[in-house]
Amino acid sequence: MSHAIKVALVNEADTQKLRRKLAKMTRHWALYRIGVGKVSWNTKTKSIKTDIINPRRIVFDKDGYIDEGGNFVGEYIGEKKKATAERLTELFPKKKADIFIKCHGKLGTKMEYYEWWYKGQDVFFIMDDIVLGKYKNPNWNYDGEVNETDPVTGEQSVMMVQGTNHHKERRAPYVFLSIFSCGLHPHDETSLILQNISI
Repeated sequence: MSHAIKVALVNEADTQKLRRKLAKMTRHWALYRIGVGKVSWNTKTKSIKTDIINPRRIVFDKDGYIDEGGNFVGEYIGEKKKATAERLTELFPKKKADIFIKCHGKLGTKMEYYEWWYKGQDVFFIMDDIVLGKYKNPNWNYDGEVNETDPVTGEQSVMMVQGTNHHKERRAPYVFLSIFSCGLHPHDETSLILQNISI
């Protein structure tokens, strides 16, 4: 059984090209003194997806830091993103009119917006002064109600189901590579490149 699980994990790592992605994350750490990965659920393939994010696109709470587990400890974290106005109207249909005004009716225009995470609990999408959307953490299975049908009688009943999760608490989908952190700010104090420059 353990061998089968190992084979499945190796296959998943190869499918996602994790070696190359981790090499890119390490390269970012060497250049920017922090590496950023994002782990989320791909709704199309129904599988976990891992992306490496350029640290220059991340906005940190300046008082936050990276802990020993590679998690960000702070109030908020944001990611700068770009998409066409047309794509934004698909993602946020309730704000279609506001997006249309911002792009002056040119739906092919690339627009900048931010994905903000607050303590891993909620996620906000903001473009300038417009709140595009506010949602609960989509990577968390919340407790809820499920309709069940009795196979014998055919009667329908509502049951409370407890959400099953890998982590014990909700968190933002980011993981970080930090080696020389003193816990004073999000990025490391130094990197191997900076150490070699002084030598």
